[in-house]
Amino acid sequence: MLKMILTRLLRGLITLAIVTVLVFVLLRSVPGDMAAMLAGGDATEEQVEELREMWGLNKSLGEQFIIYIRNLLKGDTGWSYQYLENGKPLYTAMDLVLMRLPNTFLLAIAALVIALVVSIPIGVISAVKPGGFIDNLGMTLTFTVQSIPIFFIGMLLIMIFSLWTGLLPTGGSGSFAHLILPAVTLSAHTTTQLLRVTRTEVGRVMDSDFIRTSRAKGLSTRSVIFKHGLRNAMIPLVTVIGLRFGALLHGAVICETLFRWPGIGNLLITSLNNRDYAVVQILVPYTAFIFIVLNIIVDILYGILDPRIRVK
Repeated sequence: MLKMILTRLLRGLITLAIVTVLVFVLLRSVPGDMAAMLAGGDATEEQVEELREMWGLNKSLGEQFIIYIRNLLKGDTGWSYQYLENGKPLYTAMDLVLMRLPNTFLLAIAALVIALVVSIPIGVISAVKPGGFIDNLGMTLTFTVQSIPIFFIGMLLIMIFSLWTGLLPTGGSGSFAHLILPAVTLSAHTTTQLLRVTRTEVGRVMDSDFIRTSRAKGLSTRSVIFKHGLRNAMIPLVTVIGLRFGALLHGAVICETLFRWPGIGNLLITSLNNRDYAVVQILVPYTAFIFIVLNIIVDILYGILDPRIRVK
């Protein structure tokens, strides 16, 4: 297990290095003068040049990259261009990321809880009673939801629960009510995917010889389904859950922008619009790091759920 974790960590570090380089190069390949944009349309050439020198934008791409990596290794992520007071930055890039990250995790966890609570019971019932009412209803909803873009689902929910009925706020944060619509929207595609995987895997396990043996021993239906069937179907489910949680963090970009939720997705869009290099070039690798850690956790859970994998 330790060897496996170290191998995954090495691969993760290589991936992280590639992501860091790509983000740095792509950001600086965007047309336009960052210093001129920061200075504003009324700034003189001297003021633009002063800002260019202040932020190191007058150096070559290679020099900027060396300075960036050197500062990063020292824990200096750079200052954000977006929040200035008398021309001086107020927050570092990492400050902004750490301020917004808890909100994104809250949204992603809420979406994942909704997906699990809805998908697993329906998936198990659909697998045990294929072709029944619950199975047909679940599959119909799955195909319908999967065919609709997530932003359209969010707009539809806003129209129904905010504009028509006034039950929930259209966006923002500050209360549990503000969390409901973005969490339900973000959970939609994850719910349908988990439902399909649960139905398929539990149905496959329920046709196995050891399930028939368990029934022949006189075990109750509930014990056969949940103690033997669902547990043996959990390995593919753990894979999907782990990957979908990472996808929820990425999908939060759309939901947070749509619902004005103050997370890292909203921060990313704002930073891109303002060409805030420091924030973007730390936020994207940081999100990649979280995704790598989630994959390692999934691999560890494999060994816990299936002793054969742990021995191998």
